[in-house]
Amino acid sequence: MYILGFNGPPRSGKDSMAAMVVEHMEIQGCDIPVKVDYLSLPLRQIAYQMVGYTGDLFGDDYESFKVMQFGQFEARTGRELMIDVSERFLKPTYGIDVMAKMLLQRNHNFDGLLLVPDSGFMCEVQPLIDAVGQNHLYIVRVHRGDLNFNNDSREWVHCFHDTDINNDGSLDDLRVEAGRIYGRLVNKMNWKL
Repeated sequence: MYILGFNGPPRSGKDSMAAMVVEHMEIQGCDIPVKVDYLSLPLRQIAYQMVGYTGDLFGDDYESFKVMQFGQFEARTGRELMIDVSERFLKPTYGIDVMAKMLLQRNHNFDGLLLVPDSGFMCEVQPLIDAVGQNHLYIVRVHRGDLNFNNDSREWVHCFHDTDINNDGSLDDLRVEAGRIYGRLVNKMNWKL
């Protein structure tokens, strides 16, 4: 398994970048299986269940959920509920790398390229390296304008192989960067995509 992680502040374009890498691979005729999975998926599922939210776990439903306030939980937003589940329950109980371990467990039989658009903690990088090796993990840090991690629990992550992308242009510019990422994976990393 290869893992391509995307790291950056909220709204920096991580999901868009991941989708464009998949699009580029399809154009290139890649036949390796590709899957997108999120470290935060269990947090989404738990928080949705806590409030009885039935929206989709991705896209506009998820974006709406993050800003909704829930009176039964002291007017916490959906995003705050997910952070509470992570920082007050899962990590203290099962270790700071629990999200990475759950991601790996969900994908333990997957043999392809796993795209992770929400890489956000250094403590999650090491379990990924331990599972696939440092030459099978690549991190793309996505920067956009003056967006930052203020009021966010996440941080910039680094690994042995990583790169920075500035997402300050058009969607076409971002597609070009996605193509460059693909090229780096094939040429620099020698991934068999």
